[in-house]
Amino acid sequence: MKVIIQDITGNEFLGPDGRWVPAKEGAKDFFTLVRAYNFAQTNTSVRFRVLLHCPEDGYSASIVEGKGVAPVKKSRPVITMDHPADPFKRSVTLPKSFDTTRVHLN
Repeated sequence: MKVIIQDITGNEFLGPDGRWVPAKEGAKDFFTLVRAYNFAQTNTSVRFRVLLHCPEDGYSASIVEGKGVAPVKKSRPVITMDHPADPFKRSVTLPKSFDTTRVHLN
């Protein structure tokens, strides 16, 4: 079971490198609901939902929704995705502590 973040408006998922990806399978696993919610709220500027996703059978359940409060940085966004059909830009600011490697528990 994975805990992932979805951009409600763009219907995309937050990937391990901080970019929005189109498939749930490419989304970063946050391992806990609280960690995912807090990350999305403080580091995105989009309406989001936190999902539980089971890759084995493709089942997903939306657990909580929220709105990111990070300001959209016009001077130097970390990541910006342009969509030709969508006039809005989405950006994600990753904190220095964001680990893009898979964590292994003993």
